[in-house]
Amino acid sequence: MNRRLLIFAGVFGIALVGCSTGLKSKANVLEATLLGYERALRWGNFTEAMSYLDPDADATKAIKPIDLERLAQFDIKGYRRQAQVLVDKSGVARQIVEIEFVNRHTLTPKSSVDQQAWRFDSKSRQWRLTSGLPTPAGQN
Repeated sequence: MNRRLLIFAGVFGIALVGCSTGLKSKANVLEATLLGYERALRWGNFTEAMSYLDPDADATKAIKPIDLERLAQFDIKGYRRQAQVLVDKSGVARQIVEIEFVNRHTLTPKSSVDQQAWRFDSKSRQWRLTSGLPTPAGQN
């Protein structure tokens, strides 16, 4: 009898652990999203970075192919979070990042502060960037 109880308790415990790890909190999803977006930028994969954009945001709709061509002229040499990620009362996560760009043709370094705003899409259970892609300082 005790052995059956121990086996049942073990199986029940494993099932609970499996269920709890299957449910990701919004905070964990946000951190994974921010890291994935950072990686895409650091590798210069602006097409992948665009996949993080909120399709409903005005900043996303304003991106043109020429904007991506301009960004492709730069390498990302640094990406540093300037402040801790904060989620405001409306549920928007805000992050300030300093990005160091280097022009591939002139080797001219540029630095830009990117003030990111992220919205949680409850339908897709993903965080979406509403503030648009970063631009090197002096680019419009």
